[in-house]
Amino acid sequence: MPWNEIAPALVGLGGLITAVAAWLKVRHGEGNKRIDAEVRAQELRLQADLQDNTQIMELVHFQQVMLDKHQARLEELQYIMEIKAELEAENRAELRLMNYKITECEEDRAVLRERIRRLENLQARPASDNPDDSQNEI
Repeated sequence: MPWNEIAPALVGLGGLITAVAAWLKVRHGEGNKRIDAEVRAQELRLQADLQDNTQIMELVHFQQVMLDKHQARLEELQYIMEIKAELEAENRAELRLMNYKITECEEDRAVLRERIRRLENLQARPASDNPDDSQNEI
């Protein structure tokens, strides 16, 4: 075959190869762009997740601080309640003692009133009635 006949076929074949190579390059470039876009989207999702996790951890830390404050306040209030319960128990004991003393005083008052009544009755009697009896009753 003469060179003249093969040259146009080789040029045509070269053009075809160039076209296929260009087409593959474009396809490959589109694939890379798609992969790059997917990678970028994944990176953005990971970054957003990281920010969410950071915010969640900050919120958890804040809630832990608040929980610690509330726990401390609860312990203070429990201590106050224990002190108040002790004071109330002491007050009830004092009240029982006072009631007992009041009862004793009322009994003593009743005895004294009875003695006063007897003395008044003795004084109201004439002195000529048996003076020895008056001293025995007192």
